[in-house]
Amino acid sequence: MRKIETQMNRAIVNKNDWSNSNTVVEYNSNTDCSAVYLHNNRIATYDHNNEALKLSSCGWHSVTTKSRLNAILQGLIAGASV
Repeated sequence: MRKIETQMNRAIVNKNDWSNSNTVVEYNSNTDCSAVYLHNNRIATYDHNNEALKLSSCGWHSVTTKSRLNAILQGLIAGASV
């Protein structure tokens, strides 16, 4: 896993806002959800209350998108991948 993906996962788990390069994590305390953006496209939403995860490539089937999605899965659901 890349360093940026480790930092991204840490932000999701710790419910923090974070950004680096083309990746952004935004935590919304009102909904208790973390949203992950890649190049301004929401590729994931994690609901901390229900532990529900919603993923999307947003139509971008790039190596980077797949890597970010797999990193999120590995960080939240052991053994899962796209």
